[in-house]
Amino acid sequence: MLKYEDAAASFLQQHPLESKVRGEDIITFARDHANGLASDLLVGDDSKKVSALRRHLNSGGASRSFAEEERFCIDVSDAKRKIFVVRKLADYVHDKATAAFGKSVHGALMPINNSKKAIEDIKLDELDEDQREALEARMNELTAIQVPLKKLFNDQTIKRWTFRLEQKGYSKEQARNLVELLPTLSKEMKLLKATS
Repeated sequence: MLKYEDAAASFLQQHPLESKVRGEDIITFARDHANGLASDLLVGDDSKKVSALRRHLNSGGASRSFAEEERFCIDVSDAKRKIFVVRKLADYVHDKATAAFGKSVHGALMPINNSKKAIEDIKLDELDEDQREALEARMNELTAIQVPLKKLFNDQTIKRWTFRLEQKGYSKEQARNLVELLPTLSKEMKLLKATS
């Protein structure tokens, strides 16, 4: 990490926090300020070159030897057009932590849901009794695993939303009532969109 600190400090001077930067700008910067980045410039493919440069600049930008307001991360803004944004490291980490819960929920439930759908697609009445019983037992096992997981994630989601609403000034009771009304409100919003 230390060998990329100089390059990261120079990069932040040229591209301050919240500035947008293109992939070719990162390559140009590396050519002008090769501090520890020279080996990345030897990569033949430009996409891989930009990835390596970003990884190393991010490594330097995350150094604890910098003041917190100088620590940064070059985050993807538009992957297709290779546009990035220089973000404060604390903001980037906060957003990743916020997204982690949603990814965990989907990651935990996806294989169970996929397996249940696959079993439901089997014509059980055409199987012999042993095969049918084995698949039915597997379906029951998956459901037994899924029920407490769904409840846990549902409870945690309600707690997270309630906490966020409380931070915006709602009382605990108001926040809880809003969260409970959300499914109904979502349906009403869909109706509004469909009829407007």
